[in-house]
Amino acid sequence: MDNKLISTEDSALFADSTYHMNGTNKRQAKYDKINKEVENTGYEVVPKFTNKGMVVFQNKNDNSKIHVAHKGTSLTAKSGFKDVIADFAIGAGLTSHNNTFNKRDRQTKKIVKHYEKLHGDNFKLSASGHSLGGATISKSAQSKTVRKHLKQLDTFNMGSSPAYNQEIKPSKSAKQDLDPITTHHRIKKDIISASLKLNSPFGKVKTYKVPFDKKKESKSILNRLKLMNPLIDNIKNFGEDALHAHHSSHFHDGTVKYDE
Repeated sequence: MDNKLISTEDSALFADSTYHMNGTNKRQAKYDKINKEVENTGYEVVPKFTNKGMVVFQNKNDNSKIHVAHKGTSLTAKSGFKDVIADFAIGAGLTSHNNTFNKRDRQTKKIVKHYEKLHGDNFKLSASGHSLGGATISKSAQSKTVRKHLKQLDTFNMGSSPAYNQEIKPSKSAKQDLDPITTHHRIKKDIISASLKLNSPFGKVKTYKVPFDKKKESKSILNRLKLMNPLIDNIKNFGEDALHAHHSSHFHDGTVKYDE
């Protein structure tokens, strides 16, 4: 993928920072925390379009460059139950009937139309998402409204299933637009994104092998499920390696080495 707007590490950092929108802190405190985390990227939060499902970033030196990051599943957030329902929709290939997917799609289109009105053809969009967020942004990206301005799409351990990958199989024209600008990044033992290996709806898939690090704190849905139900350890593939592989931080803390 040539002429990238941002580095893959920054794209991953934006996706990971969306989890700071969880919790009961005041919105400004959340924005401040995210801005501190991404201060070296040259981007900052746009409060007007940021909510618990996505964070919008604007380049501080060029306000025609916008990044939209969709949040992954978070069982500790108020939206936790809705996130799990969306995960089930991915598994069943029924996301077109899911409120989380549809709401995020409407919001993303609204954001794009706002900046299109401001900047016209100079508007440049990049986007990312981890886990559930990777799935929702991948679906929104297929809209002609969005992909008209989309220059880069990165997903990280994207939520996927054979049924979902078939459901969001793009039109010929959408695939032509999205294939060159989309990369689905995944860790080798991650089971949430495993179906991408066999059937990616569009774009290329890059798989990375990372060393196991016991000290890493997980934000993943798998680790929270394990904490909630120890019996999950008895299910094949739900071991420490799978839990570790789903961490979103792998993609921006130097663990993954990118060829760019």
